[in-house]
Amino acid sequence: MNPKIDEAAAKDLKDLLARVNRLLDKGDIVGARAIYQRAAEFGSGAAALALGATYDPNRLWSLGALGLVGNRERARQWYLRASELGQSEAKDRLTALGF
Repeated sequence: MNPKIDEAAAKDLKDLLARVNRLLDKGDIVGARAIYQRAAEFGSGAAALALGATYDPNRLWSLGALGLVGNRERARQWYLRASELGQSEAKDRLTALGF
């Protein structure tokens, strides 16, 4: 979590991430993306990284996203944001995508 997030935003972020987990359990990737994006806008690097994974053709299978096509460019954009927010794993994912 971003150290600049205040206590109220941290609680909102925690609530958002709990909602996204329920959506993923139901296979609702599109709904999860909307919530991950909101959490990333709060400054969550973990949410930006997870959002990138929902677009990453190399990772969609791990989310149980059958029938969805990945989008390398969108994944790249969110992995870059995750990297800016301090997620070191984002650089490895960018490399795996060929960027």
